[in-house]
Amino acid sequence: MLRGLCKSRYLHAKLQSRQFVSEERLSIRESLRIFNKIDRSNHSLEDLCRHDNGHKVLFTPQHNCGNTMRCFLSLFLDDKNIHYSNLDYIMNGNTLQQFYNNTNVLFCTYNLWESVFKDINDNICLNNFIKFKKTILDDDKGAILPRVFFVSLVWSSKSNRDNSLTAALNDHKFTVIKYSNENFRLIMGHINTHNNSDRTISAIDNSIGLTAYKLKPNNFNDIAGFNKNSMRDFVNLLEVYIRGDAFDNRNYKEMFAVTTTNNPEHNLYMPSFYHFELLDSSLSGYGHINRLAKRIETRL
Repeated sequence: MLRGLCKSRYLHAKLQSRQFVSEERLSIRESLRIFNKIDRSNHSLEDLCRHDNGHKVLFTPQHNCGNTMRCFLSLFLDDKNIHYSNLDYIMNGNTLQQFYNNTNVLFCTYNLWESVFKDINDNICLNNFIKFKKTILDDDKGAILPRVFFVSLVWSSKSNRDNSLTAALNDHKFTVIKYSNENFRLIMGHINTHNNSDRTISAIDNSIGLTAYKLKPNNFNDIAGFNKNSMRDFVNLLEVYIRGDAFDNRNYKEMFAVTTTNNPEHNLYMPSFYHFELLDSSLSGYGHINRLAKRIETRL
């Protein structure tokens, strides 16, 4: 009897210690499983997401950071929510971020209240980065893993010649997957930032989707992911972007394996940094099993 009681208590303790995994988190894991299957195939994520069963056009075929992020995010959403306005709303995050991402507002505000706006921006940017650094590097319990983060960078500059904000406003969006406390993955595409008339090899080579990005020589694009030490290295490079007073193209290339245009005269530099995590609550109302991801899997 004593042995039976001890066994019962042991099983109860084991059940109590077992971590509860929500349906939404299981759905995220399932969508990532399908993504990994796509990733290891000869197919392009962007091409597979472009058409639904060859009929409904969901996305443009463009190779740029935003389109790659949209395609990846669409693997987690239910059919009725796969459209540009909803994806943009989710990726842009809160109202303040949507306001900030409006180029016209940014130009107007900067020119009217330059010093005030820059101080506010720098504080928001640094605080967002500190939160991201802690979140991505701290150890998590298995129940909330894997974690998916959508990151947006915006940088702007001011011309030395006319002392006004110029068209040197750029942005980059990428995704970080935290599969475990020791395994991470960087997912992105990149638009060709050179002049359209420039038909050099470097200009063509700079416009890439996820498939091409995986082939670039870089420390952070291995299909198997990278470890925590490498993630710490990436975060340190990101901090150079956050704290720098000039745009560092070499630092950018070390992070993303590509370069971006930046006029040398635009050396008064203002960064922006925002990240959005795909939480369980983000999937509420979108369906626990994503039909698009399932249909794509059948075509592999």
